[in-house]
Amino acid sequence: MIGFPMCRRLLEAGHELAVWNRSVGKAKPLNEAGATFAASPIATSASFIFICVTDAAAVEDAVFGAEGFATSPRNCSDSRRRHGRGC
Repeated sequence: MIGFPMCRRLLEAGHELAVWNRSVGKAKPLNEAGATFAASPIATSASFIFICVTDAAAVEDAVFGAEGFATSPRNCSDSRRRHGRGC
């Protein structure tokens, strides 16, 4: 519930916003308010990434999963390499 209000406020302040949600329908109101819907959590052009998910498993999947945003070469970090996750 926290992610939606944060996104809404960013849009109201005039920021460009790309959103992704595991449940596509939940992102629809933000898309209708002006956000771009991303096809996957891989952020290829984001300056900042905010993540609001339900638990540690969801964080692991959104960040390091097959389509996690850390899989993008732009987002691949030394931290990912240190934790045994290739890029």
